[in-house]
Amino acid sequence: MATHASRQETVNIHKKLEEVLTDIGDGFCTFRDGWDDQKVADVVGVKKASVMGTRIECFGKLRQPPREQDHRLDEAIRAIENLQRCYDELKQRHDKLCDTLALNRVAEVRHLRVAQPNHSNGQQRPS
Repeated sequence: MATHASRQETVNIHKKLEEVLTDIGDGFCTFRDGWDDQKVADVVGVKKASVMGTRIECFGKLRQPPREQDHRLDEAIRAIENLQRCYDELKQRHDKLCDTLALNRVAEVRHLRVAQPNHSNGQQRPS
């Protein structure tokens, strides 16, 4: 069962949201540091659902500030680049070992060769 805020509660919610929200355009907003729907609900003395409803209707949906999104994307890119460097180093070591085994005729090494990922469609291609 949905609970609806009274007219006065809605006015109070709106006033507090005006203080603690930043409009980031395109129907999205973000809370200033330390604020969220629950804190607004606690301060105003209403249910979180009432705050969320008023926020969405009057200010828009929540989105993280661009700087936080950029920061997370930068971290992901660095992690992927690090994984690629580790893979390249491991592949070089593996290839050197295979070459040594083949040179010393210790083992047949054709089956040990690592396939390179084909980044265009995710399939493997022989190296």
